[in-house]
Amino acid sequence: LKIVVRANPGLVLIQDGVVIEKWAGRDVPSPDDMLELLGSR
Repeated sequence: LKIVVRANPGLVLIQDGVVIEKWAGRDVPSPDDMLELLGSR
């Protein structure tokens, strides 16, 4: 997983072993937006 995020810091949202979204550290959404992403899947 270290190679998945090339930005440092960075965040990867994974659900059931599937990468849903990736963000650079400065582009990380709010927790509510992340929950919305998970809810739409």
